[in-house]
Amino acid sequence: MINFLSFAMGRYSVLLLASLGACQSASESRPALPPATVPAAAPTQRPSLSPEQTAVSFFTYYKRHRAALNALNLVANLADEDTTRAYAIDFDQTAQFVNTLQASGCVSPTYLEQWDHYFHRWADSLQRHPMSQGDVDGFAYELVLASQDGDEYVDKIGRVPKQVRYPAPDRALVTADFSTNPQLSNKKLFHLRHYAKGWLIDSITSE
Repeated sequence: MINFLSFAMGRYSVLLLASLGACQSASESRPALPPATVPAAAPTQRPSLSPEQTAVSFFTYYKRHRAALNALNLVANLADEDTTRAYAIDFDQTAQFVNTLQASGCVSPTYLEQWDHYFHRWADSLQRHPMSQGDVDGFAYELVLASQDGDEYVDKIGRVPKQVRYPAPDRALVTADFSTNPQLSNKKLFHLRHYAKGWLIDSITSE
């Protein structure tokens, strides 16, 4: 009886060792799994601004870049003492102008295209009617503000009363009232449209 139990236990040990060896062999032949990866966090997006906030944000941005923009020589030879050299639009400088405004994140492609068309119209005009002296009417003031004295606009945009209307679900009109005399209107009208990125300025007019 003892011999039988010894034989049975020995046979079981052999089978167990063989089974363990097979599992280890299968484990070694199985390709290793790639290390676990943690999904990257979604990029943080800037909260969408309201039409009024977009208008204020743009003038605030413009105030920071105002000196650099107004220092651009958009009209070549305008400051040249040699009056024999005709004026011409410098498109390298106008590209810097447009790119700086675009970097605000507050203006739409429509707004930028209007400036591009503006510069091309004046380029054509200066070719048809050459000038080499005096001021060029379309550049005798601060372009973005359409004013020769824009301090009041960039300094007060956050404090003046504003009215917001929605002519259509994807359109907004922000009227900022800079008037100091009831009989003299001095307003800036921001015409905005809602794009995928939020509210963007299509144009700015005066009243």
